[in-house]
Amino acid sequence: MTPVTIEYEGTTVSYQHQLWRLRPVSVCANYRHNLSEFSPCTVKAAQLFNALCMEVARQARNAATVAAMGNSDPRLARERDKTCEAYRSMKAGT
Repeated sequence: MTPVTIEYEGTTVSYQHQLWRLRPVSVCANYRHNLSEFSPCTVKAAQLFNALCMEVARQARNAATVAAMGNSDPRLARERDKTCEAYRSMKAGT
């Protein structure tokens, strides 16, 4: 297990993981005995994990797009087109 402590939006979020598997009972364990701090910490932890997952997915899409540029492989071209369409949709929504 790898222990991690991150300051996220003013809250110290601690957890443990091993090979991208989170140990659920470790999330905010430093606040477990104080419900008034534990509950907000778990909310921030959920937001943090969501943000981290979105960033990993974004980076993976970017890597797929770069790999597909100038490549004639139909699978990579479909992935590129899917990524570009998702970007256009996201940009149109802002």
